[in-house]
Amino acid sequence: LGFFYLVVFSLAVSAAHILYWRALDGSSGDVGILRLASERLGRFGYWLAVISIIVGLVLALVVYLILGGQFIKLFWPGAPWGLAVFFFWLFSAAPLFFKESRLLNLEISGVFFMAAIILFVFFSALPSASGGLSAPFANLGNWFLPFGAVLFSLGGWTAVEPLHKHFSKRAPNGGGGTRGSFLAGLASGTFFSSVFYCLFVLGI
Repeated sequence: LGFFYLVVFSLAVSAAHILYWRALDGSSGDVGILRLASERLGRFGYWLAVISIIVGLVLALVVYLILGGQFIKLFWPGAPWGLAVFFFWLFSAAPLFFKESRLLNLEISGVFFMAAIILFVFFSALPSASGGLSAPFANLGNWFLPFGAVLFSLGGWTAVEPLHKHFSKRAPNGGGGTRGSFLAGLASGTFFSSVFYCLFVLGI
């Protein structure tokens, strides 16, 4: 069931990211997602986007802070909960003061580091995999359980606009092959994320 969600949502999210990119291509000047929603969908679309973005990002940041605080307490068990959350927030917010190129390099390094951890988990678990998986094929009673988690994990819309700005400077005229490679990059990024999620889950 989880694999089914990954396949379907990977296709849907990739299509949404590509449509977002093309909408940015068809707009003049420096257009963000809110202005884009206002121009294409009217006042209702604008406020729907505002509420969705604020609620979605606030909930995501709260989850990250909770998990980050628990992560800090693994290394500092005696730390007060509030202090652990504060240190994680300070550590994760510091890169925002870096230059764009430095932040980009940090992001790329983080992706490779995370991929290496997932591969380590998967391959270190292979010797224990001779018995196969004991999980049921699908538990229809939990049909909607992984819906939000998988969809949230694959969503990368916040990266589309910065990437579009970055690559528009490199290819302002958006040549066919170059533009195609950007769109292929959006789709392949979601695809490889799905593959690594599968490897991680199977490894665990």
